[in-house]
Amino acid sequence: MRTISAAALILLATALAAGDALTEAMNPAGARWERGDNVAFLGDHRGSSGNYPWMDRMLWKLRSLPPNGMVRANWAGCDNAASLPATYEARRVALDWSVAVMMYGAFDAQFEKPTEPAAFAQSLSRAVTAMRKDGVIIVMATPMPCGDKKAGNPLDERLNAYADAIREIGNVEGVTLVDLRREAAAWLAEKNPEDKADGVLSAQNAEKRWTLTDQGHAFVAERIAAAIGKAMQSAPLQLADLPPALVGETEIALRPRRVSPGAEVQIRYALDGKDPAGKDGKPYKEPFKLRKAESIAVQLVEGGRTSVVTHQFAREKEVSLRNPDRPAATSPGLKVEVWPGRHDKLPDFLSLSAAATVGVCSAPDAAFVADPLAPVVPDEFYAMRLSGFVEVPRDGWYVFHLGSDDAGRMLLGDDVLIDNDGMHGTIYKSEGVALKQGRHAITILYVQGSTGRALQLLYEGPGIRRAPVPDAAFSHDPKAKPPAPPKSAPKK
Repeated sequence: MRTISAAALILLATALAAGDALTEAMNPAGARWERGDNVAFLGDHRGSSGNYPWMDRMLWKLRSLPPNGMVRANWAGCDNAASLPATYEARRVALDWSVAVMMYGAFDAQFEKPTEPAAFAQSLSRAVTAMRKDGVIIVMATPMPCGDKKAGNPLDERLNAYADAIREIGNVEGVTLVDLRREAAAWLAEKNPEDKADGVLSAQNAEKRWTLTDQGHAFVAERIAAAIGKAMQSAPLQLADLPPALVGETEIALRPRRVSPGAEVQIRYALDGKDPAGKDGKPYKEPFKLRKAESIAVQLVEGGRTSVVTHQFAREKEVSLRNPDRPAATSPGLKVEVWPGRHDKLPDFLSLSAAATVGVCSAPDAAFVADPLAPVVPDEFYAMRLSGFVEVPRDGWYVFHLGSDDAGRMLLGDDVLIDNDGMHGTIYKSEGVALKQGRHAITILYVQGSTGRALQLLYEGPGIRRAPVPDAAFSHDPKAKPPAPPKSAPKK
């Protein structure tokens, strides 16, 4: 039998104790976590071996917050500030972030052509503004020092400029700020007073890039964990999703989120630009019907906490609901047809020869890796058509979000609803439509070029928070003929 040495047991006990400390720091008394929260780590968290030790510890601990599985956590990439605004805008509908932990600067400073401080500040500011508009709780950190010495590092001037930009954004936007740069300088002044060597908190790897040491990762983890806990303690009151549009008489239920355990929330609301706290505001007691309004403003008050949430309805005019299709018989999933070949945009599918691959899939996807129903598709260079029906549970206004890498298009019946044509990385496009309860004919057209690929369909509507359309909503007529070409041009 293999035995464990006393030294190994001590190291294991130390790691477990540190992990417990991280858990306590991220989930202090009064932290307003909710089941389903999603924490995204953004920026340059890489370690000297190319992995993310401090972040891995935190992901593990966040996913283990009681009750187990309450919180999701992941590394979301975007490791340079310049790409963050465009990436977030292109994918925001599918991201569903509750908390974003942002740590930028070290990578940007070490590029062959480093990001200019003004461009760095502008990119981060745009991204933070967009995320806060979406209700994301943000933790920002200034970059760690590249090297432990007080002087002689040519990156210091640029990193100091980046840090100043982050501090300014933190003050303006009111986010939770972790000033790692100043805290590390103070820590090093005590622990490395002779200023003789690097390698305490950071060191250069084989490629001559500055990365965190194990001690550096522990240093960052402790401070980021405390900042996450602080952010969740001070998280503003929020409002559960409201209908994206009014179709006929629509039920409005005002449900507060981020409420302290056992606390009571006073709710007032007003329509079309009126002040909910003023004479036009009405106290909310129970769900009510609303037929026509451009917007609603809701004031939430819990003790000394007050939030005002404004929601814009997509349409104010009356719209007609699309009647459902009534197929004679259906089977689960969507029909799949695949044509290998190179395309730089969506082809005329009716001009193609018989599909090389025909099958059924559970839901729209580009690869079908985890789909037990779907056929095998090529890794690259193919066109695909998915056809069948999507079922909606009740009458109302539904917003569909189609994400694709590369070209994609969604039709309801014979009409184009979403056009996402062209060769590009993952981009989501959205469009709303009024639907009656039942099954509606759907076609999704897709082209995959080389390298990355993605295809996903999300929706939101009456009583449905934005999420991927569930497998159970899709069906197809096994005897149906190939769908006809669209009758209308893509909507702009």
